[in-house]
Amino acid sequence: MQPFQYPDAPHVRLHGPSGYESYDSYRDWLRDEFHFRCVYCLNRENWNLQTGAWHIDHLLPKESYPDKVVEYDNLLYSCASCNLGKGNRELSDPCTCMLRESVSIFDDGRIEGRTTEAQRVIEVLGLNGSDYVEYRSNWIGIYSMLMRDDYSRFLRLMGYPLDLPDLRRKQCPENSRPEGLDKCCFVRRENGELPDYY
Repeated sequence: MQPFQYPDAPHVRLHGPSGYESYDSYRDWLRDEFHFRCVYCLNRENWNLQTGAWHIDHLLPKESYPDKVVEYDNLLYSCASCNLGKGNRELSDPCTCMLRESVSIFDDGRIEGRTTEAQRVIEVLGLNGSDYVEYRSNWIGIYSMLMRDDYSRFLRLMGYPLDLPDLRRKQCPENSRPEGLDKCCFVRRENGELPDYY
């Protein structure tokens, strides 16, 4: 295992809030939905706490699809760099195309797409640019070193944020997947079911 491990299977939405007037109202839902990391490059909140570092991306761009601006299933959690790199372009859904079988991460930080869709995401977002490659390489090294030499710090960097949102307390106008509330990270931590790291 390493810090940049894409999922084995396509992401199935856990939450289904709707009825908010602003897409920013979905932020905590999306943080939980995508495990507090960017769906594109897998950057984690625990690694980048600066204000404005985390964006809400529209899979189908809001300029071209104004009817989907506040549709939860069209929203993704993204780091600022990936969201700005994508701009208003349409890309394949990273929840289905950025999977372990279609993307390889090498120890030197390089990333390789094995499908046309993954290759296009990597190219458009510049995920193989020298800055991204060095960033990944550094974190892969830090991951290995801390796991071996400083496990408590490893858990702080590779674990979930301390400020997990309790989605049960959210005033959501509607929710088509209410069963997700009892599976949010906050509740799983309360129940002792949340892993120490992921």
